[in-house]
Amino acid sequence: MRPTPPLPWPLLLTLISSLLLAPLSAQASCYKPSMSSYSEPSPPSRPFKPYCAAIKTCLQWEVDKYQREMENYVEELKRYVQQAHKAAHTYAEDAVKYAKCELKEE
Repeated sequence: MRPTPPLPWPLLLTLISSLLLAPLSAQASCYKPSMSSYSEPSPPSRPFKPYCAAIKTCLQWEVDKYQREMENYVEELKRYVQQAHKAAHTYAEDAVKYAKCELKEE
């Protein structure tokens, strides 16, 4: 019995690369979103009440300062909500794209 001749190198390389890359190409076409890839905003820290508020001996400047800190805190909370909403919306859009992609591949 005669041995079969070896395959030519270009054909052999093509076969090996197609066999190795076939499973990867099917998986790589749909990108599954992960929450860890989205930047989660940090909530702002609430300002501390001045000590004088507990014993009701605050001077006007202490009341004004605390009021400004609370106004800044509310603005930071609004920005936090906007950033969190944007991150959640982006994740939801990517999840929908992923689901549509998976449906096309079935």
